[in-house]
Amino acid sequence: MSTVAERARPPGGRWSPALVAVWLGSTRLVVLMLLVAAISAYFPGYLEPSNLANVLRQAALLALISYGMTLAMLTAGLDLSVGSTVALASVAAAPFLVASQPRVLEGIVVGLAVGLAIGVVNGVGVAVVRIPPFIVTYATMWIARALALLVSGGQSVYSLDPTFRVIGTGFLFGIPITVLVALAVFALLHVLLHQTVFGRWVYALGANPQTAYHSGVPVTRVLIAVYALSGLLSGIAGLVYTARVNAAEPEIGELFPLDAISVAVLGGVPFTGGQGTLLGMLSGALIIAVLNSGLDILGVSAFWQVFAKGLIIILAVSLDLLLRRLALAR
Repeated sequence: MSTVAERARPPGGRWSPALVAVWLGSTRLVVLMLLVAAISAYFPGYLEPSNLANVLRQAALLALISYGMTLAMLTAGLDLSVGSTVALASVAAAPFLVASQPRVLEGIVVGLAVGLAIGVVNGVGVAVVRIPPFIVTYATMWIARALALLVSGGQSVYSLDPTFRVIGTGFLFGIPITVLVALAVFALLHVLLHQTVFGRWVYALGANPQTAYHSGVPVTRVLIAVYALSGLLSGIAGLVYTARVNAAEPEIGELFPLDAISVAVLGGVPFTGGQGTLLGMLSGALIIAVLNSGLDILGVSAFWQVFAKGLIIILAVSLDLLLRRLALAR
């Protein structure tokens, strides 16, 4: 991965960071197109509108799950609690969402508040107590999972209110509402990261925390805000996921951290932080969604699908490193 000095160096024989980003983005687009072409050749009905809507809905859910992970990784951190937070937000909101006595607005508020609370705990642990992000979020992953099981009594809740379920199953102007929710969140986060001082602080902190601190970046507040946002976004993902499957299950989301890391890494967000965009992350979500659907069509075992995701992370990181070095050498 390039150093901060390399990223800041004027072109002078090297590609600018913007051109590097364009090149990396184009390679992901090519990968996506090749995947779609290969699956379509095997399954001609893959590009039918109904199937594409399902793939886009899956990509939207992946994006919602991955937004928080992406924010944490931009600061050179990690949030392993995203899956457990999704589960806890889901089961905490469920009593308010059942069809027999629906209180949808209250359920949504509870789900978001639970996600935010987990995020704040992570942020305080990382920024104030100064525990490494991996350790803090690994601990809250287990705490949130235990709370989800305790709150639900280990039981799933089904038959949710149809009004609430529209979030996960409905369409607006022919577009799945799940996709619209993911795009709305993307737009807000894009403005936050690229049009505000806070966004510049996030990238500066990921690029070089010591330089950021000495430059006046309020490191503690930024880290708490980043992890709080990650928790809130996981709460949103939990509500949308619950609406999609018509169930609140305390066991859901065990592999979501792996999915979120895969999406972020494929989207060009390195573990060292300070680089990557949400648009790249969306491309990663599309690639994973297309890959998942293709593996399902091929009848590949779920166990091998997990293996494939782990392999993809290794290959994506290796390819990203190689392409960046080649671009910077030009």
